[in-house]
Amino acid sequence: MNVRTLPLTALALLAVALAPRLLPRPAPVEPPPPVVEPISAVPPVAPPMAPPAERGDRPVVDMVFVVDTTGSMGGLLEGAKATIWQILDTVVSQEPRPLVRVGFVAYRDRGDAYVTRTFAPTDDLDAAHAFLTGLQPDGGGDTPESMAAGMQEALDGFQWSGGDRAFRTLFVVADAPDHPYRDQVSARTLAERAAQRGIVVNTVLCGTEASARSDLAALARIGGGAFAAVEQSGGAVAMETPYDERLDVLERRLAENGLAYGNEQGRAYEAKVLGNWASSLSTRASRRSALNKLGAGVASGGGELVGDVLNGKALAEVPEHDLPASYQAMTPAQRDADLQRRLSERRQLQEQVATITAERDAWLAKAREERRKAGSAGFDEAVEAATVGRMRSMGLVR
Repeated sequence: MNVRTLPLTALALLAVALAPRLLPRPAPVEPPPPVVEPISAVPPVAPPMAPPAERGDRPVVDMVFVVDTTGSMGGLLEGAKATIWQILDTVVSQEPRPLVRVGFVAYRDRGDAYVTRTFAPTDDLDAAHAFLTGLQPDGGGDTPESMAAGMQEALDGFQWSGGDRAFRTLFVVADAPDHPYRDQVSARTLAERAAQRGIVVNTVLCGTEASARSDLAALARIGGGAFAAVEQSGGAVAMETPYDERLDVLERRLAENGLAYGNEQGRAYEAKVLGNWASSLSTRASRRSALNKLGAGVASGGGELVGDVLNGKALAEVPEHDLPASYQAMTPAQRDADLQRRLSERRQLQEQVATITAERDAWLAKAREERRKAGSAGFDEAVEAATVGRMRSMGLVR
């Protein structure tokens, strides 16, 4: 098999930044500077679990990654960016197909540019990937970092899914131990609280730092999860398959088939499409495979008319000023005819993607088995094993 680590290119960030220019918008506003988030001595009351989504009998998976983003974690971050779609594709490949929500807490330490930065769990996987892509390693210096602050943000600041068909898991990923502060609840206490709320705490150690190993192994034991140790770089590899180029041809046809509409949502959709083309071939293939299994269309999160209509939205519900520019110049009959043509093409394209991804999944299963036998598993496989293995033991998937 042909595997290689794929670094992030600056083009991904540039594409996302420029995409909103494709539709009219107000003058861009510069993002505010990083803010050091306060840490309270007494944790806030945890928000209530969200009710089960309108999902029938499908399980839902909440995956929140609490990740050390100090300077020494650069290799892991790049590996995670390259393989997060590969991980998600593995999770959504299970039967019955689970709905997946992903969130992040990036943490450093007091005195750095920030202590924590958060991205709440969402099923808009493209948006989650964009947040991860924007994280850069920096800061640190002394060995311990504010791990507990990151865990507290995840537990007390996010709304997790509820119901007996929900699997909730927290991944703490670090190469250094927690930095204890007198006004901060300890990481081990937070792991206990997570377990009491039915949130499984898994941990991944990058490197060999002894005190970090002790901390992370204890957190996994207390939180009812799994502990894994990988090399300092994370050991994550994006797998290239013989099917990726064929999926890429269909990806381009899907993008041509799509229609951005609305204002903010349409611009966000176009940004996601452009950001996708800045990714590597294998990343695009894993993304297309995952989104097709989820029925998400060209991109996740809405803002694309053909996909939204395919999922139940009526064209008549869309205000005239929110229609694509091409549709605003058409008569109602012309719009209906064009939309029906696009819907038919979309269904055919999705069927072709499903056929190719089934073959790709079989190829990847064999490649992963070879990798495991060679003892070269990294961050990606540690996450996949901890998530899918627990879902199976809970009877959520087969």
